Amino acid sequence: MKKPIVEQVVGVSAQSGGWLLSILMLSLIVDFVSRGIFMPVPGVGEVSVFVMVVCVYLGIAYCEQLKGHVKVEMIISRFPPRLRGMINLFNYFLILLTVAVVSYAACQSALYSYHTKEAVAGHIPLPVSPVKFVIVIGVVLYWVQLLRNTAEEFRGLRART
Repeated sequence: MKKPIVEQVVGVSAQSGGWLLSILMLSLIVDFVSRGIFMPVPGVGEVSVFVMVVCVYLGIAYCEQLKGHVKVEMIISRFPPRLRGMINLFNYFLILLTVAVVSYAACQSALYSYHTKEAVAGHIPLPVSPVKFVIVIGVVLYWVQLLRNTAEEFRGLRART
């Protein structure tokens, strides 16, 4: 059976983050070795910060797809299944609202960075807006995955009645 398009996009996003992390590790090793021979590679430190941020935001939706985010179930696990489902559904609605606000703010910040040509000072000035747009993509994918999980929780709650 073919996976839904959202699952495919989230999977590609997470894989991209993983490959970027591998490239980051290699570049940091090269930088470390080159510093040992007194020929450091300029800009590696600045780029590595950007790549780490990108890796986190590209993988956040996949973590939600697997329902791998941290949550405390010590008390809620003792409730009856229907009440537990209602609490989970309420939590999903709160998270959806919060992530929608974060998405809006991230988009505004990315547009501002693009229009002002914001850059990080260093050996090579690096523009900030591409990273901020990746953050927007990651947060929007996270919101879409949250919406899918909310619908799944709602269907599960209806099935328990």
